[in-house]
Amino acid sequence: MRTHITAAGQTGGVLFPVCVSIILFLMAGTACSAIVRFAIVLVLTAGAPIGSACHALPQTDPVAGPWWRAFGGVLVVPIRQGFVLWF
Repeated sequence: MRTHITAAGQTGGVLFPVCVSIILFLMAGTACSAIVRFAIVLVLTAGAPIGSACHALPQTDPVAGPWWRAFGGVLVVPIRQGFVLWF
């Protein structure tokens, strides 16, 4: 038993920095994802009047469709991520 405890103590010195680096990598990825998502929502919100005005004419109506899909997708992604983490 003493041999196992000593071996675990020696490998535990390597395991802690590995776990910390994985946690830091995941935190950085989450922060970058949140910043990019916020920037995309900001750009889409700035273009909202133009996207809504495109519904006025039948010739410009196809331009409004991608705007609605992009805005809906950006808003639905965090909800889907929450469901994935829940289950």
